[in-house]
Amino acid sequence: MESAPTLMKESKNLNMIKYCLRNLELVSPTLKQNRDFVRAAVTLDVESLIYADQSLQNDSQFVASLVKNNSAVFDILSKTMQNTKEVILAVLETRGDVYQTLSNKMKNDRDVVLQALKQNPMNLKFVPRSYQEDFDLVWETVRRNGYAIQFAAEHLQNCDELKTIARESIKQNMGTFKGFTSNSSPRNLS
Repeated sequence: MESAPTLMKESKNLNMIKYCLRNLELVSPTLKQNRDFVRAAVTLDVESLIYADQSLQNDSQFVASLVKNNSAVFDILSKTMQNTKEVILAVLETRGDVYQTLSNKMKNDRDVVLQALKQNPMNLKFVPRSYQEDFDLVWETVRRNGYAIQFAAEHLQNCDELKTIARESIKQNMGTFKGFTSNSSPRNLS
């Protein structure tokens, strides 16, 4: 069993560490460059990232890992980092709404489109026309959420195979889709 003075000392040290983590702007430049320390600080307070060394703030791999742990990190990133494919793919794992805010270049990137549709099939509404006309992509999207058929190109909305897939998806999932609201309704499914 540890002595009371030892426990008090450890408690003081722990409180000091917590204080430093919550106040990243006050720590040494060395700690501001330490990935583990910055990761711990950002876990406690997302905005701590703005006090991290620029090399970490501009490291897309590091930032993407932070975004995967907490998508709110994306909101405080520089526009440059918010437009980095690796970071975008990380945030789209949990926040399909971000797709609508991306640059046209990123909105046209196939990997980004696929991730946005995987997270929320209703994003089909916002993807470039060429993707709304892509039978295979629409087929997979409609399979996951039948209501998304309303955002496919018109000729695909009229495709009997896709209508069947949409009906089966809707029946199977009974209206429990991400992005579905009571105002949404699939058209031309009969």
